Amino acid sequence: MSQLQNTYDIQRPTGVCAATGRELEPGETVYAALVDPPSEGRSEEQRKVNDKGELPMLRVDVGADSWEENSFRPPYLFGFWRTEVPEPNEKKKLLVGDAAIQELMLSMDDAAEPKQLAFRYVLALILLRKKLLRHDGIDRREQEDGPVQDYWRFTPKLDIAKGHFGKWNEEMSIEVLDPHITEEEIVGVTEQLGQVLELDL
Repeated sequence: MSQLQNTYDIQRPTGVCAATGRELEPGETVYAALVDPPSEGRSEEQRKVNDKGELPMLRVDVGADSWEENSFRPPYLFGFWRTEVPEPNEKKKLLVGDAAIQELMLSMDDAAEPKQLAFRYVLALILLRKKLLRHDGIDRREQEDGPVQDYWRFTPKLDIAKGHFGKWNEEMSIEVLDPHITEEEIVGVTEQLGQVLELDL
């Protein structure tokens, strides 16, 4: 699939709430949102392409009050996760931890674009490899106007913070569409995600 040749090039946090323009405080809960606007929807700085000639995916942070109480969602939303604004001198952490990977994957439950479907599938494979998802089978579904689609069924951990030692959440099931990408493409995208999101793979 051609969309997997893209590098998911994500910028660092700006420290400013995208909804209100106010400065975000250290320790504050925010929603980190990945957005993928077209060229005409970007500033001059954001139009700079990466080394593959592609526009990078952008990150915007939204204060929890604006996200939860005012239902603010940035345009061209790709996916999101909750995090906290780090303290100024705090030791560098992973940009995206295991819980955030799962939340990002779950936030893309209604994904329809090929790029989003591929991104979500690879995130599920990362969690599966970390033994934070359990593969329960594959459901094959015929489409009226399209090919048969395969949906992978997963069970997540009850408390992902406990890692692979935690119990399974038997009351929850997650479905992820298999975009039928090659093993080589999966490896390539996983490496890209590891570099860009600073994942502990």
